[in-house]
Amino acid sequence: MKKRRFLQGLAISAAAVFLLAGCYHPTSEEPVVPTVTSAAETTAAPTTTAEPLTEEPVSEDAVTEEPVSEEDTSEEETSASESTEESGATMDVGQHWYVSTDTLNVRSTPSTDGEVVARIYRSFEVLILETNPEIDPWVRVSFQNDDGTAGEGYVNSAYLANTLSKSRADGSSAADEAAATTAAAAASAAVTTAAPASSANGHIVCLDAGHQAHGISDTEPNGPGSTVMKAKLTTGTSGVATGVAERDLNLAISLQLQTELTNRGYQVVMIRTTNDCPLSNAERAQVANSSGAEIFVRIHANSSNDPTVSGAQFYAPSPANPYMSADLIAASNTLANTMLTSYCAATGFTNRGMLQDDTMTGINWCQIPVTIAEMGFMSNPTEDQAMEDPAVQARMVQGLANGIDSYFGL
Repeated sequence: MKKRRFLQGLAISAAAVFLLAGCYHPTSEEPVVPTVTSAAETTAAPTTTAEPLTEEPVSEDAVTEEPVSEEDTSEEETSASESTEESGATMDVGQHWYVSTDTLNVRSTPSTDGEVVARIYRSFEVLILETNPEIDPWVRVSFQNDDGTAGEGYVNSAYLANTLSKSRADGSSAADEAAATTAAAAASAAVTTAAPASSANGHIVCLDAGHQAHGISDTEPNGPGSTVMKAKLTTGTSGVATGVAERDLNLAISLQLQTELTNRGYQVVMIRTTNDCPLSNAERAQVANSSGAEIFVRIHANSSNDPTVSGAQFYAPSPANPYMSADLIAASNTLANTMLTSYCAATGFTNRGMLQDDTMTGINWCQIPVTIAEMGFMSNPTEDQAMEDPAVQARMVQGLANGIDSYFGL
């Protein structure tokens, strides 16, 4: 019974995380079973020696999280000093902490006699508003409800962790925790709302505007079962001439592409629609897996130490990728190659070919065909300025949409 309550709580908490701050925008009908397009037309992918800066280099050091005890109650009288002593962190006003129990009551006053004004769940983020020895172990916090509205009240600080990773699975290794997150992501799609069963042309696409306002330095496994750890999310590059942050360009193109695909009859699932989206690369892939989408397209821009390098190249897994099936690898290569060809035809950008890579968590955790679209080099002054031109952006969007049409044979 306790195990079942734990899994249910984990699923609900994952759903809450995905709904925070503009992340994961599904629609309101039932999901369809994702379809993997046949890879019969896959062509050999050219390679390149360019080194795009999409994600941080892989670290060979395995990382494990400190265990977090799970209690049946969420209001045990444990002092704030005792709870923070275990984490090695001091709880101060203005900090962000995370719920580390399945369900935590938020009360109107710092006492179990206070009215329960809300319930928040494992991995919910809270902002510390007040700490006071006179009300210890209680602290006053603010948080965001599932519907996006703000909430405020008192919680027992014994059930808060100073990092998101420490708020999660009890006593699990990093690899086990990541596997639990995968399951929770799948469950969260059913707990919240999932992609619809139908669209005008019968296809569903998930789009991810790469990066966000802040990176996440915590690590996650390179792929399911891997002991190789990577930073969860980096901040991306910026335009050498325009100064525009990559996250802003990625989001602008993704939103325009969402509109274009919707006009063409697709159902579109958006990972984020704002620049505040605390989802790691692996978590974004897991949301795509659970969304009912048939393909996952990750929108990025490129950078190089050589300012003369220009053009587009799309990522795909290599045939030796240890995390994906042969069929999924082939379908992802077909998706990348088809979209790249259409994109370069529409924009006139140099086709630098596919870059096959098995160190991208946003690819390795995918269970549906996936590509990372490196649209152009922000390190090249000419290309950087071109990608901020509305007329060029319109062609970029048309090229991406045309590639998706071609992949589905439309």
